[in-house]
Amino acid sequence: MSQLDKITRALATPPAPLPAEGNDDWLDVAALFRVVRRRIRLILLVGTVVLLALVPLILGMEKSYSAIARILIHDPLPPALAASGLTAEAELNLTTEAERLVSRQLAVRVITELRLQDRPEFNPALNEVSPLEQARGYLRTLIRGAGAGGAWQETDPMDPIVRAYTAHLGILQAPGSGVVSIRFASQDPILAALVPNTVIRLYLDESQKRAEERTGRASAWLQGRVTEQARRVADAIAAANAVREEAEDAPTGAPAATQTLTDLSARRAEIVRNRAEFTTRLTALEAADDLESRAEAIDTESVFTLWRQIEAEKSDLQRLLQRYGAAQEGVVAAGARVAAETHISGLERSLEAEIERGRRNLVTELAALDREERVVVASMAAAEESLANVARTEARLAQLQRAADAEQTALDALEQQLRALEAEARLPAAEIEVLSPATVPLVPDGRSSTHYLVAAIFGAGTLALLVAFIFEMLDKTVRSHEQLRKIPGITAAGSLPAIPRRAFRSRRFQAAGRLYAEGIEGVLLTLEQRRSGGVLPPSILVTSALPGEGVSTTALALAREVAASGRGVLLVDADLRRGNLHIRLGVPESPGFSDFISGRAQLDEVVRHDAASGISYVTRGARGAKRQIDRALAVTLMATAKANQQMVIFDTPPALVTNEALMLAGLASRTLLVVQWGCTRLSAVESAVERLSQRGGTELDVVINRVNLKRQALYGYRDAGDLAKSLRRYHTRST
Repeated sequence: MSQLDKITRALATPPAPLPAEGNDDWLDVAALFRVVRRRIRLILLVGTVVLLALVPLILGMEKSYSAIARILIHDPLPPALAASGLTAEAELNLTTEAERLVSRQLAVRVITELRLQDRPEFNPALNEVSPLEQARGYLRTLIRGAGAGGAWQETDPMDPIVRAYTAHLGILQAPGSGVVSIRFASQDPILAALVPNTVIRLYLDESQKRAEERTGRASAWLQGRVTEQARRVADAIAAANAVREEAEDAPTGAPAATQTLTDLSARRAEIVRNRAEFTTRLTALEAADDLESRAEAIDTESVFTLWRQIEAEKSDLQRLLQRYGAAQEGVVAAGARVAAETHISGLERSLEAEIERGRRNLVTELAALDREERVVVASMAAAEESLANVARTEARLAQLQRAADAEQTALDALEQQLRALEAEARLPAAEIEVLSPATVPLVPDGRSSTHYLVAAIFGAGTLALLVAFIFEMLDKTVRSHEQLRKIPGITAAGSLPAIPRRAFRSRRFQAAGRLYAEGIEGVLLTLEQRRSGGVLPPSILVTSALPGEGVSTTALALAREVAASGRGVLLVDADLRRGNLHIRLGVPESPGFSDFISGRAQLDEVVRHDAASGISYVTRGARGAKRQIDRALAVTLMATAKANQQMVIFDTPPALVTNEALMLAGLASRTLLVVQWGCTRLSAVESAVERLSQRGGTELDVVINRVNLKRQALYGYRDAGDLAKSLRRYHTRST
């Protein structure tokens, strides 16, 4: 017999009616305070852990001193002096120069000159490694070694020193100006002021060396260009001189060739005219049909003389004939006429011979002119070729001269650049104007440890509150019937308080037992009010959504309360897997419900009676028996109980885990869903209600079990708060 069996029965009071709406306003101050009170342990735990982590760091903070030097970097070269165009930049890039101030090369020089490697502040190898740092180093080695395929280690012992130095060094460029601030922090105030000034000095030295290297490389390159260009100039001049000498050695120059070509052209024109004239005369001679026309075609002195003689003789003969007349012709002039005609005929033959001779001369002249023309044409071609050669030679000479001039111009430009570069090398590479040098700081950086402790406490408290509010927002468990009102198809049957284990060993047990009995009585009164006539339903199915929510305890308490009121009750342990009613009552497990539904036992064999509490009960039965409930046998059991005027209470397994509750849901008059306060999620309740409703459990009542009244009083629901406080105080003071 458990301690719960000794709870005294108190007056049953009906549960309070459900409120219209809950107060979900998280922004009111009271709700915030309730959240803090609900999560005070979590808040204290998180805050304590954070403080425990921060306090050693705060107390172990070393005092650090910072010194700042402000400088102005600008290019000292005026644009007119930076004329080489090979090394000088058009405008100084302050961002690049700021990066050079933190370059590794400059950092190594500063570390070496100031011997920072001998200071534990900058050389981790000189510090004692704490266990935490050892663990972190080991994990870092594992991670990096796994990524690289082997153990990782520093390749340069200067690397950690450079990292530590860079972490203490800060370079800041003022927006909108060329002012650069060099800040260095160290535990040694003298060193804090010494480092920025050393950085400035070494930066100037590095800039000058860098400029000299750039100028030397540019000068060497430019000198090579000058040498190559001088060779090109010499080659161009030599080529021009060779062509000039070739032109001077030519037999005729351009003027002589031109004059010869002019003379030959004139002679050819004359030949063309003469040939045209001779051809015309010869054509006229061949076309003439009388002696006179032929004589005119020849037109020579001898032909002209003979033609005048013939004309004169003809004139004399004509005058003779006119003087003597026709009568006297045969007597007086016969001899003279014959002599004249004979003489004229001789002259005409001579003229014909002369004309023929003239014709042959014309043919000969034409042939001579043709020969001479061919000679002239050949001479003209030779003269033209000579003139073309002279022109080509002169053009080539002019081209070579221009090329030599261009090469000389390029050489002059390179020599000018070389002179400008040599002048540029004598100028400083950069100029730094120190606006304010670094001085030894007198006051350490930051604030006192007390300030940081206060800030840590405030931050830890804020973080703890944030974590508490996050946990509160993520809490979707059932705390009140107000949360369940949004689920359709269920009604609130009441709440059952939790009985702490320590209450069983103190005087507070009676108060807790009375409060629990009041809750059970309230559940039964609610079930009575749900039916017409105000009587209890003939059968009740008690189940839950998930295991461990107190279904068996609730079912046994309901059965005992019903039996205590003088009514008959039959408690059936329908959890065929994990039922423990036989353990609670201290009886054997068989025969039981599994034996009945499997046909191995009759109903009267499995129903037993507890004389102490007055309840009839059916235990789970033997393990390994049939686990599928036979609805017909279950109906028989319910009918037998009804005939015996007993109310049947089924103690079933969770509805979301097994199917026993679903098989009996359609048979029982009402279904009571037990929900554990602060453990069962609202989504699980919704899923259980949906499954039970699909199997016929249309009337679902929900009871919230194991309610922590002390914590319930910290919520803003209407069935919590002051009501939970009052119930707890009332039953506590009545002991």
